[in-house]
Amino acid sequence: TIRGVRFADSDLLACRFGDVEARAQYLDATRISCAVPAGAGSTIALAINGRDFFGELAFHVLEDASVTKVSPVQAPVGGDVDVRVYGQGFAFSSNAACRFGSSIVPARVHNGTVLTCVAPSNEVGKTSLSISLNGADFVEASPFNYYAAPLIREARNTRGPLGGGSSVQLA
Repeated sequence: TIRGVRFADSDLLACRFGDVEARAQYLDATRISCAVPAGAGSTIALAINGRDFFGELAFHVLEDASVTKVSPVQAPVGGDVDVRVYGQGFAFSSNAACRFGSSIVPARVHNGTVLTCVAPSNEVGKTSLSISLNGADFVEASPFNYYAAPLIREARNTRGPLGGGSSVQLA
């Protein structure tokens, strides 16, 4: 998505990635979307009239990310659990994100094979976890389950010998 001001809807909107042109789609007066073509170059420019391109901005082609493991794959309904996603092709990005069902949260890329995010709150049940390195294109990572956390109301025998061996009763 290209962001700016005073964009107008036109059938002539176009994007250019390096030397490769692509059709653009008007979203609103501040946003235009471009489908990235194969062989996209290192810059992106926009044309309102289909021929006069402006705004040469840097464009980075990311390696396709793949996920091999997610841990943990569940969290209590209150969320707030650190989730580690393992895989390949994770590029450092300030736009990295995790999507739990329809909730999107920021992610932190640690290196090319690990990223983390914090599971948000959700209702009890199964959902899906997806990741994105650019905040827009998501890759399915894993099913994810939310459960109702148990509630401890009372603890008995909360003292014991230094050597261990005693039992604590929770109710």
